[in-house]
Amino acid sequence: MPPLELTNNELSGLPSNWDCNHSAKAVEVVNENLIPIFHIYYKDDTHLVINGAITYINNGNNGFVLASETNGMTMGGANLSADEFFSKIKALNIKPLFKYPAWQHPGEYADK
Repeated sequence: MPPLELTNNELSGLPSNWDCNHSAKAVEVVNENLIPIFHIYYKDDTHLVINGAITYINNGNNGFVLASETNGMTMGGANLSADEFFSKIKALNIKPLFKYPAWQHPGEYADK
C-alpha cells in the first residue's frame, strides 16, 4: 500500500484510482473498487473507531494490522501478495461510510 499522509482530514499521496471522502467526524479511503481500505470516525463523543488496513515498517520489518469493529484485529508480516492482502481487506466486510465519487458527494454519508 502506498504511504499516505492525513492532515486536518485532508489526505495526500492517494493513488489516482482511489478516492477519499470525509466530514468533520470521519475520514474514509476506498480503492478503485470502492472497497473501504481505511476509515476512522467518531462513534460518539467518547469513542473513536478505526477500521481497515494499516501497514508499517519496524526495524526494517514490514507488517500490517487489519482492524474491524465487528471482526476484531489481525496482525501479520509482509509475506502476502497484493492480491492476498486485498482479499483480507475485502473479507473484513467494512461498509462504506460515504457516497462516491467524493467530488460529487463531498461529506455525504452513504445510505444506511
